[in-house]
Amino acid sequence: MKEFSCLLMISILGGTERSIVLSTDPFTFEPSMAEENGGVYWDCSKTFIVDIADESIFNELKVPRSAIVTLASVGLSGARTYAIGTKTIPAKVQLVRHLNKAKLIVKCKMLTNPLL
Repeated sequence: MKEFSCLLMISILGGTERSIVLSTDPFTFEPSMAEENGGVYWDCSKTFIVDIADESIFNELKVPRSAIVTLASVGLSGARTYAIGTKTIPAKVQLVRHLNKAKLIVKCKMLTNPLL
């Protein structure tokens, strides 16, 4: 199992491409393999608990947006990044406000395991 840092980067695709860095609570991420009529895919959907962001970020992510979410692992062998979503098959991200924190909802089905 990989240990991830508590920072993740959201690269919004289309229109005004920009990157947003958010601080998360500690989390685990393990994509699950599923099979349908079209073949095998990896379900990378995950809800992250993040610190409250700027109002402009909430306004931009209040509806699902196409993006690539980048996670960084930490370990003895050094840091490595993993991407959820690609430019051709992006993840859908949405930010939902709560009292002291917010939920970043990421929905993505990938053709390969992003952790390999």
